[in-house]
Formats: sequence, C-alpha cells, structure tokens
Amino acid sequence: MPTQKNRTDAIALLKDDHRKVRALLDKLEKTTERASDTREELLARIEQEIKIHTTIEEEIFYPAYKAAVTRKEDAKLYQEALEEHHVADFVLTEIKASDVESEVFSAKAKVLKEVVEHHAREEETEMFSRARRAMEASELLELGTQMLERKRELEAQNEGWLPAAGKMLAAAASRVTAGIGKSRPQSVAARGAASKKRTARPAAGRSRAKTAKTGKTSGAKSAKARKK
Repeated sequence: MPTQKNRTDAIALLKDDHRKVRALLDKLEKTTERASDTREELLARIEQEIKIHTTIEEEIFYPAYKAAVTRKEDAKLYQEALEEHHVADFVLTEIKASDVESEVFSAKAKVLKEVVEHHAREEETEMFSRARRAMEASELLELGTQMLERKRELEAQNEGWLPAAGKMLAAAASRVTAGIGKSRPQSVAARGAASKKRTARPAAGRSRAKTAKTGKTSGAKSAKARKK
C-alpha cells in the first residue's frame, strides 16, 4: 500500500491524463495525409487513453463527486460531463471509419481535439475545484488509489481498444505488401537461372565457332595433301 506522501490524488491523476491526450491530439493534428501509418498509430493510442480515462471517471470519480456535492449547479456538471463523453465516443467512431489519407480524417481529428479540449477545460476550471471543496484530501487520495489500480487493470486488458488498433495496422501492412508485390524484383533463383541462360548462349556460340574452325583446318590439310 503506497504511503500518503507518494500517493496521487484523483484530480492530479485526471489532469495528467488530460495532458497526455492533449499532446497526442496535437501530434495527430500536425500530421499530413501522407503519414497514414503515423495517423493510425496515434489514433489507436488516443482511443486507448480516452477510453481508459472516461472509464475510471464514470466508474469511480463521477459517482463520488455527485455524492459529495450538494448544490444543483454542481450536480449539473456531472450530467454534462457524461454527455461530453458520449460526444467524444461518437467522434472517435466516425474518425475510425474514415480514410486516414483523406481530408475528412483531418477535419474529424480537429473536431475530436476541440471536443476533448472543451471537456478537459471545463473539468479543470469548474468540476475539479468544486470537488476539492466538497471532498476531504484523504478522500481524494483514496479515490486516486482506486482509479490508478483500475487504470492499470484496463491497460493490462486492452480489451476493445488495442485490438481495433491492431486491425488498422494490419490493414496498413496489407497495403504495403500489395504494393511490394506489384513491383517485386526477380527472386535470387530466377536471377540465377537467367544468368545461366545468358552464360550458356555465348558458350554454345564459341563451341560452334571452334567446330567450324576445326572443319576449315581439316579441309585445308586435305586439299594440300591432294596437291602433293
């Protein structure tokens, strides 16, 4: 069991997640249509980070927040946050269905970044500050411990997120393999056979020339013998 000094409270953990996803979304937005492999890899990582983040929020942090706050306005933030999660899921589904080499992908990546930015900003400026007022520091530390454990479980499982990424990467590999097949050079064996054929032709030519020369020499000797 971690000591109180090295434990991370729930809010610090969630803010760290926000920083990671923002950095990944920035990288994705800067990619071009030609960087298809990079886009697929980044999208897979973004999807995993978002799915794990929203899961630990919805299972652990949000229920604790809702139970702790008393004002109607504070409770309203809880419902809004859930709806924003749904929006992010919807945009993720659409971006995964689009061609990574298209402008549609670029546009949807930008929308996803805006959705996540808005959600993270609202949590950090409103919900988290209200949570700190409504909860004891020890309670936030305990929530942080529970969330970290759950996060590690989800990362170990990778169910439903990384397999999808694997399919995208497999599709990319298939495209590369198909391209190689169209312009694949001769195999070593084929090159060797062709080389032997080329070598055999001159050799046969030299053999015929030698035979002809031998014939001429024999004929000349016979003619000389008759004259004598």
